[in-house]
Amino acid sequence: MRFGITRNFLTPREFSPWFQGIQGFDDVMNRFMDSSRLTPQESFNPPCDVEENDSHYVMSFDLPGVSKNDIKIEVIGNQLTVSGERKSEKRDEKNNRHLIERYYGEFTRTFELPTAIESGKVEAAFNNGVLEVMLPKAEDSKARQIKISEGHKLEQRDVKVS
Repeated sequence: MRFGITRNFLTPREFSPWFQGIQGFDDVMNRFMDSSRLTPQESFNPPCDVEENDSHYVMSFDLPGVSKNDIKIEVIGNQLTVSGERKSEKRDEKNNRHLIERYYGEFTRTFELPTAIESGKVEAAFNNGVLEVMLPKAEDSKARQIKISEGHKLEQRDVKVS
């Protein structure tokens, strides 16, 4: 046991249903290839990293195989939406495909940011399959130091709640 985590391994008995009816090595390989065939998921969902500092957010999306022309970025209020499509590659039908792990198709990722942003100053760059979007925070949403006065009381104002 390491770091309080135990790992259970499959025993030969748990493998036995998988090996039923196998005649030789070719059967093992065929069974393996058939069981590991994957179909792409219904939608491509690219991973994203979000970083924040005092003045802006930076969002980085992994989009290998996606063309810059197939990406759309929209900002509405404090919401960022990145959408696009990774198009399937044309394949020679003479070859058999045994395994498909790359996902293709349309994607949409929408993020609601905790503060308002300056939508007119948003910048984006696409390099080596990584889309980076910089979202500057609106001035009124940036943290600022509040001066504390001494020696007098604040004037109370009537605040009407609607």
